[in-house]
Amino acid sequence: MQRFGEGRVASLMIADLWRWGLYDADAHKDMDRLWRQMMRWLVVDVADAITFATEIDAADQERVKLAVRVKDRAFKANSDAIVKIEVTRPDGSKSQLFAEPSLKEAGLFETEFFATKPGNYRASARVEDAEKRTALGTKAVGWTHDPLAVEFAKLEPNRDLMQRIASDTGGQMIALKDIAKLPEMLKNIRVPVEVTLATPLWHTPWIFIAILLLLLGEWMLRRKGGMA
Repeated sequence: MQRFGEGRVASLMIADLWRWGLYDADAHKDMDRLWRQMMRWLVVDVADAITFATEIDAADQERVKLAVRVKDRAFKANSDAIVKIEVTRPDGSKSQLFAEPSLKEAGLFETEFFATKPGNYRASARVEDAEKRTALGTKAVGWTHDPLAVEFAKLEPNRDLMQRIASDTGGQMIALKDIAKLPEMLKNIRVPVEVTLATPLWHTPWIFIAILLLLLGEWMLRRKGGMA
């Protein structure tokens, strides 16, 4: 026995092994079990020529990375292929995607899909030969998008995520014991974007009341002086 590609190959070189099974009925059952176990052992861990895997982004649960690895008959990386992916959403609608060859690994084709609705998703990959346009095989995978389950899976504050958001946006994460320092810190923070808001005086209530009082006072003075 030895490894061949990503599988195994074995030779059982005993010419009269078949005589074992002809001894009696029990021996025949044992020999049948031997062949079944041997065949299963040879192929149980052998990878297929086409493998399809999904990877959900830990930071963004809606972002799903679809990766298809293609190999030829000798189980060597095959980059000369066309990979078409069809994704079925929970409501039954479908999207057609083309996986692009990876620049980091030969025979790897990648693309991304964004799951916007909760439910079960199914992706089917069809691999074709780039020159002959013949089908090399198909693979299907599935996953579940449940944002509420992910949100409530851990009730403790995600300090690592908050620290990363603060670092990426130029902010700072403050511990609970330092919360009293927040007003002083806000005074020294330079705001990158300043917005000037202008409000007309006519839209200010006390200005409107003052104008009414002035008009009323002018009318009373004119009336008193006989000029009204």
